[in-house]
Amino acid sequence: MNHLQKASSQVYFLHLCQQLPGTLNFKLKIMKNIIIFKLVILCGITLTLTSCEKVEKVIDAKLNNATGKINMDGLGTWTNKAPIPVGMAEVGVAALDGKVYAVGGTEQKGQGTPNYASTLNMMYDPETNAWQERAPLPYGLSHVGVAALDGKLYAIGGFTSPVHMGAQDLAFIYDPKKDKWSALPKISSTRGSVAAVAVGGKIHIFGGRNPVKVIKISAPGTPDLFAGYGTVTTHEIYDPTTGQWSQGVPLPGPARDHVGIVVLYGKVHLFGGVSPISGIISTGTMSTTPRPIIGPSPRRCRSPALPALIQC
Repeated sequence: MNHLQKASSQVYFLHLCQQLPGTLNFKLKIMKNIIIFKLVILCGITLTLTSCEKVEKVIDAKLNNATGKINMDGLGTWTNKAPIPVGMAEVGVAALDGKVYAVGGTEQKGQGTPNYASTLNMMYDPETNAWQERAPLPYGLSHVGVAALDGKLYAIGGFTSPVHMGAQDLAFIYDPKKDKWSALPKISSTRGSVAAVAVGGKIHIFGGRNPVKVIKISAPGTPDLFAGYGTVTTHEIYDPTTGQWSQGVPLPGPARDHVGIVVLYGKVHLFGGVSPISGIISTGTMSTTPRPIIGPSPRRCRSPALPALIQC
């Protein structure tokens, strides 16, 4: 039975099936004293419900099915989980088959000298709240681009020394069932800090840094330390069916590395990053379809599963 049951002037319960998990986490939108569910995952069904009206407030909520109560804390909550057994930074991260993988990066054990290009492949299991070390990367890399597609993990590019030096054109694929890495064809140029994501059955990598220019950044009287510069707008696409890389539409605007990236509604969204101009942090955002065409994300005004709930 699909319906909204009024519980108070501003709270509604959504029932989709008889047996629900004990606790459901979701996001609500309050508009003119009516709560609309933004993203609800119930009984294995994902519903996206969005209104075309102006959103006055967005809150996090928790529904306890046993009591039928919704706890609206307004800020969400963070929960401490098991720490990684070894200090890691500049890692590549992706979710695969219900596990989280942290790959490569800088490895720090105790007070020892950091390993600036680690081969670590650490797997986190949310069910057991425990980390497990898996087969190491074939090559030590930091700032490696990592993405998951069709049951496999991809690791692309990266640096071998600080700061942003020793860029690589390597690419690897990891099979968690065999706990084994294999080499893939190399990307078109050496670079690290690429933004990697899987969408449309392919792996996309954007931007990154190819340190064609090296600048000494150490202070007088201290050990020499250099930084590599050479940010690019490159966009490459790996097709697992052909096993080949191809060129995509380059990033618009200034080149970027260290970019935040995510896929939503079949589009790739990129956030911020570092520009090649004096290392300035960029605050821009953009999105692209897998074709790709640059443009804004589509507005979702109605759920195909529950069309009667929202009329825009």
